[in-house]
Formats: sequence, C-alpha cells, structure tokens
Amino acid sequence: MTLDELSERDRQVAHMVAQGYRQTAIALAMGYSNGWVQWRLKTIYTRLGVKNRAQLAALVGDERKRVAR
Repeated sequence: MTLDELSERDRQVAHMVAQGYRQTAIALAMGYSNGWVQWRLKTIYTRLGVKNRAQLAALVGDERKRVAR
C-alpha cells in the first residue's frame, strides 16, 4: 500500500510524523485527542506494513522522492 491509499487525515498524520511531530503536537494541530492520534498511527502502521515511527518516516520520504521525479 502507498500513502495515496490512506485517507487524507491519515496522510496528514503520516507527514507530520515524518516531519518530527510528536503525538501530542499532532493532536493539538489537528484538533483531536492523543488517543485518536494513537489509534490512527496503529491503523497507518498496519496498512503500510511498518512497525514504528522511523519506518513510517522513511516510507514518507521515499514516497516524496518518487513523486518528485
């Protein structure tokens, strides 16, 4: 699965993680609770087949490079 297949909100969360935002900052910026962000991150990890924030950030970076070509 690619980032394009995620919902707009999930893509936004993924991009914020790649930019170094922590869970609390993402929640505040998006107007949701920490629990909502945690739930979305678990869903994103499962859908993209990644295990942690570092792998998610690397995938986002790879997608950005692919799109830029």
